[in-house]
Formats: sequence, structure tokens, C-alpha cells
Amino acid sequence: PHAHQPNPGFQCDPEQFARLLKCALAQDMTAWNKWRFANPETEIWLEGSTSANFTLLEGAVFQHCYLKDADLHNAHLAGSHFYRACLEHANLQFADLSGADLRHAILKGAALNGVHMVEADAPGADFEGAKLDGECQYVSHLEKASLVAASFRNANLYKAHLEGADLSFADLRGAGFKCAAVDGGPTVWVCTIY
Repeated sequence: PHAHQPNPGFQCDPEQFARLLKCALAQDMTAWNKWRFANPETEIWLEGSTSANFTLLEGAVFQHCYLKDADLHNAHLAGSHFYRACLEHANLQFADLSGADLRHAILKGAALNGVHMVEADAPGADFEGAKLDGECQYVSHLEKASLVAASFRNANLYKAHLEGADLSFADLRGAGFKCAAVDGGPTVWVCTIY
């Protein structure tokens, strides 16, 4: 697809895509966020959107948005709001999600290798089968998150809150859990820990 058009074959609203692109290119999400707050019931369809267009989206409001298969690698998404957003199979590798609100977001099968998630808030999020490998991984709040079959190889989970999280079948080889909170019993069943 052209650099300034949504990917064909995905459910991506061209008007919403153009509105977001305009703000991203201006590196100011104010107009997008005002529009989202004024239209909270509007379904946002940005499936298959690419980071070639959306590299600076800090503080953007994406709650309840459909971003399945979106390519947001290397995107600056610090402080963005993804509450109950669908990011299934999204490419978020090396993205900055510091302070992002990922509560109850769907990140099944998402590529999150090397993502920066300091102070990210993701309780109740679904990371089933997601790849969270790499040294740059810092997650703060994963209470009651589904991390079933997720890969955390060499991930740094320093001070992560894992209370009630489901780590069944997760790959935790080389992962660091220094000062991680696990009170309340995370489910750890048939994990790979070497």
C-alpha cells in the first residue's frame, strides 16, 4: 500500500485513518483525543495500520479501538490509552509503551519483543501467545493478566506485579523477576524455566 493509505484487506476506516495520520504527522494527538472524547461511542477500525505513518502517537486515546494486525513497531506510544483495545497479532516490537494504559486489552499473539513498558498498566490484559522477549522489557502491572503460552525469554520483569496472573505454558527462560510481586498466587503450570 501507499505510505499514506490504509492496508487493503483489513477493516480500516479511511476517514479515521486520515484523521489519525494528520495528527501523527503533526506530532500532536490533541485533535485526535478531542475527537475521541467527543465521539466515545464511535467504533474505531484501524486494523493493519502501519508505523511508517504512526511513529509518534504519545498520549493517544485508543480505548475500545480495533488495531488487530497493526504494525506499530518502534512507535512512541508512551502514556497512550488502550483500555479494552484489540491489538491481536499487532507488531509492537521495540515500541515505547511507558505509562500506557493496557487494562483488559487483547494482545493475543502480539509481537512485543524489546518493547519498553515502564509503569505500564495492564491488569486483566490478554497476552496469550504473545512474544515479550528481550532485554528491554519492563512491565509494572500484570495483575490477573492472561500470559498463557506467552514468551518472556530474557525479559526483565523487574518489580512486575504478577498477582493472580496466569503463566501456564509460558516460556520464562532467562527472565528476570527481581523484586517482582507474586503474592496472591499467579498460576504457573507447565512453564519452561531454564
